[in-house]
Amino acid sequence: MPDDASTSRSRSDARLDSAAKREELLTRLLKAGLYEVDLATGEVARAGAFEALTGFGHAELEPTQSAWFSHLHEGDRAPLAEALRVATERGESFELEYRLLHRDGHLVRLLDRGVVERDGAGRPTRIVGCILGLSSPGHPEESISRALIDAIPDPVFLKDRDGRWLFANPAALTAIGSSAEQVLGKTDVEIFGDTPESQALTKTDRRILESGAGEVVEEEVQTPTGHRLFLATKVALRDSQGHVVGLLGNARDITERKRIEDALRESERRLATIFQVVLTGIIINRLSDGAILDCNEACLRQIGRSREEVLGRTTAELGLYVRPADRQRVYDELRATGKLRPLETLLRRSSGEVGHFLLTAGTVEIGGERCVIGSWHDLTELRQADAALRESEARFRALIEKSTDMVFLIDAEGRHQFWSPSATATLGHNAEEMLGLPAFAHVHPNDLPRLVEALSRVRADPSMVLRLEIRVRHRDGSWRLLEGVGRNLLEDPNVRALVINARDVTEQQRLEEQFRQAQKLESVGRLAGGVAHDFNNLLTVIMGCAESLRHDQQAGAMANPEDIEPILAAGERARDLTQQLLAFARKQVIAPVPLDLNVAVRASEKILQRVLGEDVELVVDLQAGLGTTLCDPSQVEQVLMNLAVNARDAMPRGGTLTLQTRDGCVEGTLAAPCADRRAGEWVRLSVRDTGTGMSPEVQAHLFEPFFTTKEQGKGTGLGLATVHGIVAQSGGHIHVLSEPGQGPTFDVCFPRSRAATSSAAPARPTEPGLGSETILVVEDDAALRSLTVRGLQRAGYHVLVASNGRDALELARQEPARLDLVVTDVVMPGLSGREIVDELQRQRPAIRVLYVSGYSRDFISQRGVLDSGTHFLPKPFTMNGLLARVREVLDARLPDHLSR
Repeated sequence: MPDDASTSRSRSDARLDSAAKREELLTRLLKAGLYEVDLATGEVARAGAFEALTGFGHAELEPTQSAWFSHLHEGDRAPLAEALRVATERGESFELEYRLLHRDGHLVRLLDRGVVERDGAGRPTRIVGCILGLSSPGHPEESISRALIDAIPDPVFLKDRDGRWLFANPAALTAIGSSAEQVLGKTDVEIFGDTPESQALTKTDRRILESGAGEVVEEEVQTPTGHRLFLATKVALRDSQGHVVGLLGNARDITERKRIEDALRESERRLATIFQVVLTGIIINRLSDGAILDCNEACLRQIGRSREEVLGRTTAELGLYVRPADRQRVYDELRATGKLRPLETLLRRSSGEVGHFLLTAGTVEIGGERCVIGSWHDLTELRQADAALRESEARFRALIEKSTDMVFLIDAEGRHQFWSPSATATLGHNAEEMLGLPAFAHVHPNDLPRLVEALSRVRADPSMVLRLEIRVRHRDGSWRLLEGVGRNLLEDPNVRALVINARDVTEQQRLEEQFRQAQKLESVGRLAGGVAHDFNNLLTVIMGCAESLRHDQQAGAMANPEDIEPILAAGERARDLTQQLLAFARKQVIAPVPLDLNVAVRASEKILQRVLGEDVELVVDLQAGLGTTLCDPSQVEQVLMNLAVNARDAMPRGGTLTLQTRDGCVEGTLAAPCADRRAGEWVRLSVRDTGTGMSPEVQAHLFEPFFTTKEQGKGTGLGLATVHGIVAQSGGHIHVLSEPGQGPTFDVCFPRSRAATSSAAPARPTEPGLGSETILVVEDDAALRSLTVRGLQRAGYHVLVASNGRDALELARQEPARLDLVVTDVVMPGLSGREIVDELQRQRPAIRVLYVSGYSRDFISQRGVLDSGTHFLPKPFTMNGLLARVREVLDARLPDHLSR
């Protein structure tokens, strides 16, 4: 029934005057109140015991429904309003119990019975009702009412006209976090502090006390438990004369409800924002007729229309579906199941352009109607991209299939994932038989460890580019050499494989090998030419002097010393030339020992000064505590001599030669750009002169044999080549820094050793020794055998001679006397020197052995001759050298088990 009505009290209970006596008697007996509500005007007329029931005088009750509702208990207002609504709509009577706040502050229970009257057209015109009291003031039920107030979970409070608290139920005391003693008799400012919130409470109370009207307000209070928000219902209390004497209030803590409502509003705002800004088109249709009720901006953009064009119309009216059957399927599925399976269809935009869309939808109840909420995903660009991708893939596949380079994809398990047609053409294996097989199935066994290690590195470091060269078996059984690069794309979602691009370089390698062989032949030819030149000169001297000696002998004359000395000198030069060739080829026999380079430099300092001459100053800068290296001292002396001679020739007008030793360490990052600067710990010998320097072209050929910038007859071109060979054979490297006009620096680096240092200087030749022991000589070369025997016999030794192993063993069996030493060549027809020695030592364990040979170190090592403790004399040798070595071997102490 209407909440607003005229407040005029001029209309009393005139409509009840005709039966006043009878009704007055009835109301006295029943303590009932009668009322009539005019539904057209909203006016209320009352009669009977309203003052007895409520404590308010007749003039104090305003003749409006809202005034009556303001006195009701908050929880009973909604049920009474609902009962009146139902009765008015249906034309029925109603009966309802509810509670009313008596003027003295306690609640009374009332029974309200009423009936709705209608006019001839059936329209409701008025409500006539009766109110009966179910309890009265002073009755024992008042204690029950007080108990109910105390049990109410919401705060209930009473204040006087000055705003001081007269009453507060337990819920009110709990809400404000205080006791009754701390609250009663105090104002809101005194309880909550002088804050804007407490000032607002006071202002509201004053307004209600002044107007006498009730209010429902939201109020904020700062309690000990925090900031709280209450929905308070406040009404003015009146005395029996109708004067406002105080204020009654009931409050409900709506802090959490407000938070939820705010969160809900924020959520609705976010959802509304999402609805509008989401890129997926969303459309809401009525299922019954398909009319569009709402859609978001994305949907409007997708179809190219405005909201005014769309709302209220159907998709059929807009002509959206290119295929009408798709639209029919959408609505058939939605009506049947309430859901639409994902459907890809074509929709026409306002421009006439056709787009690809993916539709999904479901039905929901909105405002009592069954509606469809659908989403449109525009796939047009995706489908265009798919088409472009397919075209790109086709183009890529064509490139792969026509390319001569092979492409392999290897998955994370190491199996072939892709085998290009070019691989089939090159290796003969079909993709069908290769896919799924281990990637290493046809790799050469010798290349397999290297390939596995390389692939492990590239898997550990995806940024690494793998470069490899491996042999792979062809279908016909032959081996093909493949050269390629690999990348780790296992983490690339588009590939997820190790990608290897390779090409067949078998024929290229064969051609390169032929070219290298041609280069080798050219180098050998150049080497042979240089050796032939020097040896021809030496042989000319030897043969010429020998002819002269023979001529003198035939003439009965004494040998001319001028013929003998050149022969010896030429032989020594030939020997040195041979040693240089062996050093260059890294085949020289060496005897490395732990060596301090400082000792080697100091031992060579005097002879170097004589070689350099008086116009070249020798400066020696040695690092104290220098590290140890493992070298042959005589070879270090040769390196120093050759570099010194080279420096002297580069300083024709004199200058300075500086020898410097330093410890050094090359890190891997510094070693990478230059193969001559390998990573590791080194002992460095630097030789620097103040000569004219070298151009880059000269440096490029500096260590080649027989390369020289000196004029004809001034050098052989083997000096620096020999140095390079010695250093390389010792495990080191040599690096040159030079520019034209600036003297070069040769940095010779030997690997550092942790062994104890030997301070011994290079051994000097000793005087030949004499003896009387028995020596067995085994040599297949007749001239050398004769020379060796004559030399040993001249020194006093008893000599047995054999030209081969079989004769040597036979002589040993026939010789009853002691055999002290066997001097044997290493390589001979039939039995080798090592085999002869093994057999002799089985017969005569105490026999001593001296091997001689002119073959290279590697060749001799393969025969076990250079084992530790073995005595060896390289060819060529002089008689003095042979005799000294023989004496050294004979004088060496035998092991205890052989000497007894």
